[in-house]
Amino acid sequence: MPQEQILSDLLYSPKTKTGERWIWDLKDRHKGETAFIIGNGWSAHYYDMHRIKKETNAVFIGCNKAFMKWPIDYIVWQDNNVNKLCIKAPCTKIMPHRKLKLCKNLVDYDTTYFYGFGQYQKRFHNSSLELSNSGCVAFQLVHYMGFETLIIVGCDCEIIMVPNSLELHSNVFEDRQVSRLNTRAKNSGIRLEEVVRDGKTKYTSKGLLRFSKKFEELYGRFRDDMDIFRMGNHGILRLPTMEYEAFWSDSHPGRSDNSDRGE
Repeated sequence: MPQEQILSDLLYSPKTKTGERWIWDLKDRHKGETAFIIGNGWSAHYYDMHRIKKETNAVFIGCNKAFMKWPIDYIVWQDNNVNKLCIKAPCTKIMPHRKLKLCKNLVDYDTTYFYGFGQYQKRFHNSSLELSNSGCVAFQLVHYMGFETLIIVGCDCEIIMVPNSLELHSNVFEDRQVSRLNTRAKNSGIRLEEVVRDGKTKYTSKGLLRFSKKFEELYGRFRDDMDIFRMGNHGILRLPTMEYEAFWSDSHPGRSDNSDRGE
């Protein structure tokens, strides 16, 4: 898709004010470089992201609370429940302009870039922009900023059931989403969606399944412009896989002492 289309779809706002910076300033800023999108999925535990950052010098783009665990260069979010937390992140912030009213007094305008959202997008009749979640916004930003290679970590879209327990995991953080899943599982059971990936049955929710399909659509849109991979054979995304065994953390299921856990 032409970058001009992304520009018009993603960046339009009739309320641009002096002092507010918009992400059109980031166009091709990282031409030819490598980016990692780091989600909050469980497999993000499996890699030593600090070591990867140090030895590859890649640009890390995190989703939501990723900056709390890893050395993030850009943070992207949309949810109200992380808004005031992310706005204080010690990195460059990429946020929807409509969230500004919720934390205007907290914004550091020197380290924050805005993009249009919601009602602004409706002006474009044939808009192909995907804004359903922060991961999809990050994916499109990687393309817009000119990266040559994208590696996706921790965007699993999978719910992991702890053996011999009703406990569920889908997120490296103890947040409200995981708490709701576990409360429903304990009290009345929870209906999970089953998907088969590489001959293995995996579990997800309807929301996470929708997210995975959006991600796969973006892969189809951008694969001719970038080399795109997911890190390891984790989760349910159907994207090409690469593996950095040298950067496995102690919790990676491929290690011999974790082999009983599977991938």
